[in-house]
Amino acid sequence: MRYRFLLFPGMGLVHLLLFLFTYVRKKDARILPLLLSNIGFAHMLEYVIFNIFRSYRYKPGLLQNKHFDNMLGAMVSQSVVVPAAATFLTAFRIGKLGRAGYTVLLALSERLFIRLGLFRNYWWRTIYTLLLVPIGFWVSDQWYRLLGGSRRPAVVRAAVLLLSAGSFYTNAKFLLAVWLDTGLFRTHVVRNRYRDHFIGNIMYIAGMAPLAILPAIWPSVPLAGAVLLCMHAADQLLYRLRILRGPGWVVYSLLPLHVGAMLLARYVDRLLPKYDTIHTKKGNEG
Repeated sequence: MRYRFLLFPGMGLVHLLLFLFTYVRKKDARILPLLLSNIGFAHMLEYVIFNIFRSYRYKPGLLQNKHFDNMLGAMVSQSVVVPAAATFLTAFRIGKLGRAGYTVLLALSERLFIRLGLFRNYWWRTIYTLLLVPIGFWVSDQWYRLLGGSRRPAVVRAAVLLLSAGSFYTNAKFLLAVWLDTGLFRTHVVRNRYRDHFIGNIMYIAGMAPLAILPAIWPSVPLAGAVLLCMHAADQLLYRLRILRGPGWVVYSLLPLHVGAMLLARYVDRLLPKYDTIHTKKGNEG
């Protein structure tokens, strides 16, 4: 197939438009937090089965570096395709038949990509996709319900902020690594430098995301400044220990990512009470 390299970006574009349609039509403040949470959940699962246990390999053929090309396929799948579909199905309360149909469509797409050489299974089997995707849809439904509660548990608030910040870091750090080929981590967990980077990157995000959400939970300019200073100090330490690799300016290239994660967490946090206010007013009016 001559233009098979267009299949991955095409699939990503379709699902991006699907999310935009959902966001515009539903006019529900929970939609963006739900999408970011679904992205976070998807990447947590992907980290285990893809990064650690090497279940399969993506080969979209869009980047010359085969390791980055592999990760690009994972990003399209776990940051766009599956989360956008889950958000759409949850928001519009699509029934079991529609969900089963999409799950089968996703499995057929997987088989097609294998046939075209865009995807390769190692120990993974398509039946696992058929079993896990519906579970992901169920998790999305339950999370959507929790986000809409007028008495939302504090742990849910913290979790959605962590998932949002983590999703931002995951995608932003990938773009930084691809465009600049710098900012890679070397933890010596595995020999391959790129696999080692992506494993180390998750550890890095697990440390930075909790810091990024602090100014959202306790809004304060001095606190935000102190958090940013701590993040930068941690980056400097990782660089001096040669865990973070690259030229000297690489630690400063991470500052916009930290600021972006903090701003996103603050924005998401402001969306959640907004829905609660609307929800409460409607209940009082009824």
